[in-house]
Amino acid sequence: PTGPTGPTGSIGPTGPTGPTGPTGPTGPTGPTGPTGPTGPITQLNNFLTSITVQTGLDIDSGESIPFAINGTVSGTDITHTPGSIIFNLQANHIYQVSYTVSGQTQANVTMSFILELNGIQVPGSNATVLKMPEGSLTATGYAYISTPAAPNPSALEVVNISTDEVMNITASISILEIA
Repeated sequence: PTGPTGPTGSIGPTGPTGPTGPTGPTGPTGPTGPTGPTGPITQLNNFLTSITVQTGLDIDSGESIPFAINGTVSGTDITHTPGSIIFNLQANHIYQVSYTVSGQTQANVTMSFILELNGIQVPGSNATVLKMPEGSLTATGYAYISTPAAPNPSALEVVNISTDEVMNITASISILEIA
């Protein structure tokens, strides 16, 4: 005869993990989420170009050039009212400014212009050309201008620093905010 079944023995140690099975099929795509909010409108840079168009414009020594027409304008950090001598530049920015002035002077008078920011000459921004015997003169000036950190915009002008008037002026200016 077979005797009674003995007590159950203790559980043995867990065996090693088997190999990973194959990846199952990809599940269905979930529903599309809601559209996010519209992002802010950004501008690449603030810039302005302006020209004079008045025929026979004469500018005395110490006077600024009025610019009659605004060409391309982008942004609000650089403003100018057509016909005005002032370009307003917002505070705490750096601007690249280039300008060209053509005109005629009396004999032996050098034509020279400079940028002024808030009534102070911007060092190195002068455009000077020596008097030629006859014909029109053209001078180009260029500067990087840093506006002060103040609540008000700075006033930029192109000023005649020749020793005499410059006649029949035409001029153009380009201002680009770079920082």
